[in-house]
Amino acid sequence: MKKYGKGIFRALIFAAILLLYVLAQRQTRILTACERTALILLESSPLTGADVETMRRTEQEQKQPREFAAWSQENEVKAENVDLARTHTVAAVAVCGRSDLILEGTARLDADDRDGCLIDANTAQKLFGNTNVIGLSVELSGKKKTIRGILYDAEDTVVYEESSSDAKFTNLTVSTGGSVSYENLRQDFMARHALDGKFVRMDTLGWILGLLVLLVPLVLGCRLLMRCLQAAAAYRRERAGLFLLAATAVCAVLFFWLIAGQISLPADMIPTKWSDFGFWSDFLQKERQSLLLLLLTEKQKPLQGFIESFYLGAGECLAAVILALKVKI
Repeated sequence: MKKYGKGIFRALIFAAILLLYVLAQRQTRILTACERTALILLESSPLTGADVETMRRTEQEQKQPREFAAWSQENEVKAENVDLARTHTVAAVAVCGRSDLILEGTARLDADDRDGCLIDANTAQKLFGNTNVIGLSVELSGKKKTIRGILYDAEDTVVYEESSSDAKFTNLTVSTGGSVSYENLRQDFMARHALDGKFVRMDTLGWILGLLVLLVPLVLGCRLLMRCLQAAAAYRRERAGLFLLAATAVCAVLFFWLIAGQISLPADMIPTKWSDFGFWSDFLQKERQSLLLLLLTEKQKPLQGFIESFYLGAGECLAAVILALKVKI
């Protein structure tokens, strides 16, 4: 009976490892939604609505125009349902450009939609008692807005278009279009518009978490291979030991080949010459600065869910690796 109890306990540990691995993979997929976009922090030199419109016209003249959105956040804003006399405090994100570059939702605000907004599910529940609110009205700091859709992965947030020429924007989210490296985007886009801000690539946390997720099967696989090698050593004087050793070698090659196939680095992370150590030092310095800016900057709603997904996924990976090291194989 005791033997069966140990077997059941071990099976539960393996099930927990699998569950944590799947959850960490889910967080990785959330982070990959931000790939091929960059964030430019403009706290010291914010843009006005007129500046953003000038940038848009300049981009339209380019052979490969870049999609971008300027935005800023105001905290502790009162959202109100006048008909039901309900209020809720939210973070109001004013955006000029593609709203889905900032926060995705069931709808995308048009650039000239000055009367529309997107709200999160929690705010909808607080103000209306349900999430079937598309087409209903909400007052944001006394201004009436029509709800166009529900935001994904956001809480206590309202997004609305702000196109007035005197509006101030402290952040830019820029799309690379999927074919331009971050370094080219940093040099070309910022130079073309004379931007003075801090550049943050948004795929850094995604590929870091992707590498952490690979640690789970790597630890389990290595422990299993070591167990097979020990068994082969125990029967090394017999033919079965030789067969087991050969099978372990083949499985090891296939296993590490599969793991290596899961590692993919963006093209601009690979130097033209692997001996170019100056590239690696410059790249690591830039990535360190981007990572610190992303983690230490004032947490704003368009970044909060992204960073929380990284921390949650990293915690799930760590727990799975600890269990994988402790479980008896």
